[in-house]
Amino acid sequence: MGPARIVTESLTQDPELENTPEWEYFDLHKNAPYTGWDSSSYRVEMQAEPIEDWDGDGSPVPGIPYWVSLEDITENDVLPNDFWEAVVEAIDAKCKVEDDKRRAAAKARQAKLTPKSRKRH
Repeated sequence: MGPARIVTESLTQDPELENTPEWEYFDLHKNAPYTGWDSSSYRVEMQAEPIEDWDGDGSPVPGIPYWVSLEDITENDVLPNDFWEAVVEAIDAKCKVEDDKRRAAAKARQAKLTPKSRKRH
């Protein structure tokens, strides 16, 4: 079996994700670099688009879309390991980009707080 793919027409909301990487990252609450423990939790939702009615031509009239939680899809053995490995790699890459931004912002804040030295000749 090859890697799993999820194909959607559009993504209208960001996935809900909590992730603590196993590598050192800049923790906003501690305002310092921190090495945590590797842990993640996922919540997958899909937008349901109900059919409200049918028009005179036999075409569906869409109802009001709503979000449905797909808790079972995150259980072990539902999706192949290749799928989750790809998800973890994508999350890790996004976390590293976010960490770079946090470190740059912290460095800029620190530079503003550090007085410039005055050299006298």
